[in-house]
Amino acid sequence: MKLSIVVPVYNVEQYVRKCILSIINQDDDVFKDTELIIVNDGSKDKSVEQIQDLVDKYDNITLINQENLSLSVARNNGMAVAKGDYVWFIDSDDWITTDAVSYVMPYLDNVNDIITINYTKVTENEEIPNEVPYNEVKTMSGKESFLQKCEFATMAQRGIYRIEFMAQNGISFMPGVYNQDDELCLRASYIAKSVSFLPKPIYFFLRTTGEKHKSIMNNVKPKLGYDYLTVSRSLVDFSEERIKEKDIFKSFQRHIAVLINMGLRAISKCPVDAQVKYIEMYKDLGLKKCYFRAGGKYLVEGILFSLFPSKMVNIYKMLK
Repeated sequence: MKLSIVVPVYNVEQYVRKCILSIINQDDDVFKDTELIIVNDGSKDKSVEQIQDLVDKYDNITLINQENLSLSVARNNGMAVAKGDYVWFIDSDDWITTDAVSYVMPYLDNVNDIITINYTKVTENEEIPNEVPYNEVKTMSGKESFLQKCEFATMAQRGIYRIEFMAQNGISFMPGVYNQDDELCLRASYIAKSVSFLPKPIYFFLRTTGEKHKSIMNNVKPKLGYDYLTVSRSLVDFSEERIKEKDIFKSFQRHIAVLINMGLRAISKCPVDAQVKYIEMYKDLGLKKCYFRAGGKYLVEGILFSLFPSKMVNIYKMLK
């Protein structure tokens, strides 16, 4: 079996059936040769009831029920039991095109470590295709993708990963953090010997703004900001231990600086005591060197943050 699809499920009763049906109803009956693993992460609504008939109908669908342990743990647990050569993580409120599996199948060749797919963002009012700077399939090493500034996945749903590659390099999702995708995807992209970039949009990201389905960034908790720092520290350690190429190292530091800024964006919407804790974590984790290494506008930020550490959030908002 070439492909295992892992779908974590948590309180998505409005959306999950559409997601699962999009995977089942693939062109050319290719679903029969695909494994679907649904991980119920302790849903408290009727998400499982919405799809139980589909689970019962198909032998190649596995349902795992676990207590609420987080998205990252659900993904890891699904990957741990996957029998395919490759694993694709699809969110339960998103869906794929009917030709998605047929389109990616030729690239699941046990040579590519990662296949990066393109997507369309869907809101209440419109569909917005993601623009990529290429019209044909491009294949290169992960290191080359950094040097060429080629678009690689920093969202786990956009990457289809060779399971043996993940296992051999000890790559899994960091448990219990909101922004697990950045931590895993950047490490995996650097290590990968072969990455193929597919330009055709085959994945639909649902991004709603209604009260019933707010995104993490629209419903900010202090933990989101803190987690950006935790992930940044992990990536600093990785870059210092593994990355020897100066240009790639600098590019990696820019990605880390972006993550710290995203943490500042999140924490700026939180109470003052949470902002103070964020600044203390930033100092304790020794992250200021990322800004100096990244250069450019991040160097300016780094200098200002070093001169006025207690004003980090205000400085970020002023520069933004």
